[in-house]
Amino acid sequence: MARPRIMIVNDDTLFLSLMKELLEEEGYKATTWFEGDSAYEKIQQERPELIILDIRLERPDAGWMVLQHVRLDPEIADTPVIICSADTRFLRAKARRLRELGCETLEKPFRYDELIAKVAQLL
Repeated sequence: MARPRIMIVNDDTLFLSLMKELLEEEGYKATTWFEGDSAYEKIQQERPELIILDIRLERPDAGWMVLQHVRLDPEIADTPVIICSADTRFLRAKARRLRELGCETLEKPFRYDELIAKVAQLL
């Protein structure tokens, strides 16, 4: 049986390494990407079953743009997305809109069991 594929998009390379290690220990196939400008294209290529996306990448709107592109693409629009960010103010202000877009949120810092529970729920 194929391992579920998860794409993690974040501009913090240390965070990416840690997330990849944690998710692979849980039996998932994790792919990382560090750049918002090309993240949508990478997601199209990889076709993950789940995306974990930081809403603030190299620019404050970069993650938001990636999310909008994903949701407008009929081939990947239904892919579950977890918005994982330290910008708790943004997450709370946009909570309703993110729910409308079918996204879960995970505030940094988070507990390991919170991450794994959300991933399992969405997959």
